[in-house]
Amino acid sequence: MAGNYKYTEEVVNKLLNVIREGGTSTGACKYAGITYATLLTWFKKPDFAKEFLKAKIEGKERKRQLRDPLAKKIAREEAQKENKSKPNLLNLDMEQFEKLAVLQCTPHEIAVFFHTTIAQLDALIQSMYQKTLDEYVNEKAKLGNVKLRGEQFRQAMEGNTQMLIWLGKQQLQQVDRPQPQNIQILNLVTRTTNSILALEPEAKAKAIQQLRTAIQMKSKQNKQIVTKY
Repeated sequence: MAGNYKYTEEVVNKLLNVIREGGTSTGACKYAGITYATLLTWFKKPDFAKEFLKAKIEGKERKRQLRDPLAKKIAREEAQKENKSKPNLLNLDMEQFEKLAVLQCTPHEIAVFFHTTIAQLDALIQSMYQKTLDEYVNEKAKLGNVKLRGEQFRQAMEGNTQMLIWLGKQQLQQVDRPQPQNIQILNLVTRTTNSILALEPEAKAKAIQQLRTAIQMKSKQNKQIVTKY
């Protein structure tokens, strides 16, 4: 059946793990390597629908815990205790971790990448840098902005016309100036509109009809010219 060709235990687990961490359905599909349309077809499977709903509830609870300071503290303490029995986090590739943060990946996306939880990562970052996971990720994301801006300026200086125009508008407040001919047409339309609006209702209706007829005739003339050539 179309949309079920990737329905394997590995793909399903990837998708549900993201949902359990509080991720969105779209993000989960992207991580698992399937389309959202495929996910919709999977809901026809009773077992999958049940597991997905269960994961969704777990994800909502995890989000609530992260918003609740007390629950967040308890979760952090539990994660720290759990980390004592999971020394593999101490061997986490911090270079790769930093690259993901610079690329502006969210804490959730980083946790999914390393097959761990946000709480465990938060405990690890606090033990290593004395700052929260959110603080660390936001700091590295700003570094990513600096690198991105530098790359934009490099491309502009190398002659990338589109980038030059974009930076001119963003940094120098430059704007596109309308052509004089366009201004004349705009002024003519404005004067005509104001003149019609000032008329009495009956005369106004007649003027609008005349204007509509003139526009239709002009449109036909233009079509005839295009057809001729």
